[in-house]
Amino acid sequence: MSKLIDSHVSTNQAKLAIDALLKHNKKHQAEKEDSELLGAKEEVVWLNVAVKKAYPEKRLKPFSIPIARPIVDPRTTSICLITKDPQREYKELIEAQNVKFISRVVGVTKLKGKFKPFEARRQLMQDHGLFLVDERVVPLMPKLLGNIFFKAKKQPVPVNLQKKDVKVELERAVSSTYMHQNQGTCTSIKIAPTTFTSSQVLDNLTTALPEIIKHIKGGWENVQSLHIKTSGSTALPIWSCDLGSRWDGLGPVEEVGADEESESEENDEEEERLAPTVKEGKKRAAPAAPAGTASKKAKATTETVKESVPAKAKIAAKEASPIKAKAKIVEVVLPKAKTKTTAAAPAPAKKAIPQTPIVEESSGSESEPEPKAKSAAVKKQTASGIAQKKAKLLAAKGSSKGSKVGIVDTSYSTTTTSAMTFCFLRITIDGKKPLPETPDNDYIVVQLYNDIVPQTAENFRALCTGEKGIGASGCKLWFQESTFHRVVPGFVIQGGDFTMGNGHGGESIYGRKFADESFECKHDRAGLLSMANSGQNTNTSQFFITLASQPGLDGKHVVFGEVVEGMEIVKEIESTPTKNDRPTLEVKIVQSGQLQAK
Repeated sequence: MSKLIDSHVSTNQAKLAIDALLKHNKKHQAEKEDSELLGAKEEVVWLNVAVKKAYPEKRLKPFSIPIARPIVDPRTTSICLITKDPQREYKELIEAQNVKFISRVVGVTKLKGKFKPFEARRQLMQDHGLFLVDERVVPLMPKLLGNIFFKAKKQPVPVNLQKKDVKVELERAVSSTYMHQNQGTCTSIKIAPTTFTSSQVLDNLTTALPEIIKHIKGGWENVQSLHIKTSGSTALPIWSCDLGSRWDGLGPVEEVGADEESESEENDEEEERLAPTVKEGKKRAAPAAPAGTASKKAKATTETVKESVPAKAKIAAKEASPIKAKAKIVEVVLPKAKTKTTAAAPAPAKKAIPQTPIVEESSGSESEPEPKAKSAAVKKQTASGIAQKKAKLLAAKGSSKGSKVGIVDTSYSTTTTSAMTFCFLRITIDGKKPLPETPDNDYIVVQLYNDIVPQTAENFRALCTGEKGIGASGCKLWFQESTFHRVVPGFVIQGGDFTMGNGHGGESIYGRKFADESFECKHDRAGLLSMANSGQNTNTSQFFITLASQPGLDGKHVVFGEVVEGMEIVKEIESTPTKNDRPTLEVKIVQSGQLQAK
């Protein structure tokens, strides 16, 4: 016989649902890997708790729910702590207690100043996976953070920073999940990431469920159903109350008297008489229908309510102000006419969609970005400059195969770069030279457009030299020893994820992410360098090299350079065997740096 979780939920039923959900998610993630340059985002298993009676009020402070295995891994997830002022005092406190898993400390003054603009708050939300907050400033959070944090389910978790052992308090907060009480009848609680095994998800569910029920008013008597799901899946049931007890606790039902029924019908007729007052030719009798329908719905509702006084009050209010109802109908007509006129306007031209979609359209304009009048001249001048620079480099190398170009490694000085900057990526495939017949030719030389997109070009250059040291992720900001993790023949080869190596990581020299700089250069040929991203203004260290013209990427990804030497190595990487766009042989960047002609 199956064991029961908290004497109600069958572990067998829960295990079947978890297995099916994880199997579906694995398939869904594989499909998204094919269509997004940064790969599919890690999903979470949610427990949906539906109750019979809604909560009377919204609770700002969530309930802490213990789980068997923490959902958040501080090694891969950035954690931000929001504190009272002065924030410096709390930075020193967590340093003194050797707390190393807090990535950033932000004070209330910083939220009111630096992070007051919407874009700054959105970037803060995207940069961190978990937010903790001093419980003394919790009431300020809705106003300071805005709806964006709450819609993304990233509302900060309260912690007590007045405790003697702050480290233990922070560790407890990170290793728990949370139940946010709203005013609806359904609550969602994170149970586990989809990277967990089925048994690990079940362990977390078994540990969390009894604690969740304790925080529901009425306990199991008030629970209607339990489901599990991911953000993109159907909810799978794991428990449901008996059909006979579905409406327990809602109170007896009484019918309203016939006098109330007749009053409601008279009110319906009065509203119907008011409807034809709209001018002829407008054909706007439709707004009258919702009024009648709404009245009938109100009638149907009053038939199932125990107390009849509110219904009478509503009917009396409607009869007392018929002119007001008429004015409301006229107000509805005017916006609809305006909406109709607006809809007739020609829709903006949509962007060309590539054969393999990369990322979703950004929330900005859907029209094709207009190139500036001088863009053609700039592009021509850039191409000419590339040819001249390449000629100088090849002349400096000499005709002998053994001649090399000067390599600037980690000791490179962070002075202002010249108008034309060249970097190199030395490649091995399965630990071997990519072209055995020409062993000296094992690197890709790229020229950066730092005269057009200086910020993006500088990010790539510094990541080639590794001069910026350790980043916020704890990894060295350096392409060396990272891999090309994605190869799509005829489309792109993609690399630069030195934090995780699978397309889910990456970090820029400016922090975790930075904004799109310019879409002036187009993806109009093979060999172009462009920034991989997961949406608007989400650039990190990941980049890709085009294998053909890709106009569908224009306006979404920033082109910042091109391959000027080593396209044959790019072609070798393209021909590497793959499985689900992942190379089966390791394509590694064994050395990277900046080039200088000698």
